[in-house]
Amino acid sequence: MRTPAKYAATIAAAGLLAACGVNTDPPGAQVQPTPGAAETTGPDRDASGDQGVTTADDVFGPGCDQLPGDANAPVGEAAGGTPALGRLTEALRTAGLADVLNDRDAAYTVFAPSNAAFDALPGGPEQVLGAPRDELADILLYHVVPERHDAESLTVKQRLITAQGAELRISGDGNDLVVGGRARVVCANVPTANATVFIIDSVLAPP
Repeated sequence: MRTPAKYAATIAAAGLLAACGVNTDPPGAQVQPTPGAAETTGPDRDASGDQGVTTADDVFGPGCDQLPGDANAPVGEAAGGTPALGRLTEALRTAGLADVLNDRDAAYTVFAPSNAAFDALPGGPEQVLGAPRDELADILLYHVVPERHDAESLTVKQRLITAQGAELRISGDGNDLVVGGRARVVCANVPTANATVFIIDSVLAPP
């Protein structure tokens, strides 16, 4: 049964927090496991918690000319300081997710559509930016994975469970990654304080 629209954005954000270890359930609530979440393959987080953490030396790709100026900023702030991610920043603020992504105690992989990706939508940027808030949050959370990966570990894991709840597939090799079967990574391994960011050339649509 489809979740009523007015609750969708709240539940999506709560799902992101819960995936990062924050208990958002009301007293007495029964927690249902996410189907397939325990079946994903790939390396486990190591004891140091450094899996997927990158530096400026790890960044590569043809679209890396406009990167965050401060790698010590959390990903929500870092996106706001990146000219190529202006439309994504606007979308995060509209959906009420910017502060969630600024949690320094969390660890994320973010597939960040560039401004050009929003402009290339059939209906232009407003096709997404003008969507109801709950639908916008659903789209954005499909671009976020609540664990941290670099390009190398993405090629190993290949299947990820997003904060939206659906599976996202990664194909290609470390130098030519494709996300969700259609979005090419134009800049990989971008470091922020709490996330590794991959700038992509298309906006992904949740299944």
